[in-house]
This record gives sequence, C-alpha cells and structure tokens, in this order.
Amino acid sequence: MTKYLSLFVVGLATGYLWGWLDGVARFL
Repeated sequence: MTKYLSLFVVGLATGYLWGWLDGVARFL
C-alpha cells in the first residue's frame, strides 16, 4: 500500500513539475 502511495505522490509531483516547466517555456 505504501509503495503505491509513494508512486502516486511521485507521479503527481512529476506531472506538476512538467506542467510548471511547460508554463515557464510558454511564458519565455
């Protein structure tokens, strides 16, 4: 259960990071 929770958190953080980078790229 903990493994899946950690994977979910990592996936969420990765998606958020990529979304932020995409926003910065569009802004620049």
